[in-house]
Amino acid sequence: MLPNIRRARRRAATTGAIVRVGDLLADRHHAGALPDLVLARTTQRVGDAIALLQEFGISQLPVSEDAEGDAIAGLVGSITEKSLLDRAFRDPSVVERTVGEVMDHPLPFVDVSASLDDAFALLSNGANAVIAVRAERPAGVVTKLDVLEFLAHHRPSHG
Repeated sequence: MLPNIRRARRRAATTGAIVRVGDLLADRHHAGALPDLVLARTTQRVGDAIALLQEFGISQLPVSEDAEGDAIAGLVGSITEKSLLDRAFRDPSVVERTVGEVMDHPLPFVDVSASLDDAFALLSNGANAVIAVRAERPAGVVTKLDVLEFLAHHRPSHG
């Protein structure tokens, strides 16, 4: 009886409980060459950060206070197309300000070995995206759309 219970529990597990964040990063279906991590800098003009969003077809960027590199300790905020649009629509001169002046809260971190359920919990509790971390370094950004795309291409087999 015990092995049957274990099998039933395995079948009842969500896809997100089985899949790791690293699996999603390794299996992305992005069109074109997208770097693992695209950052804005606190000293950058907002207009330049908007150009990065456009160039890579992304909707949010982690923000680093470091002049170069991608150390986790330097990640101090984030910007999203939604928040930039809200600000720029009300005050078009915002594009001349620095990213550090208009950035939002930093994106939460999730280890690449964490389950997709862990990332989903953060995303469903208000995070626009999460930063996947491997060996104390950012490995990539995972968005809600990334999770949807992964689930669409990896339907669980029942049997």
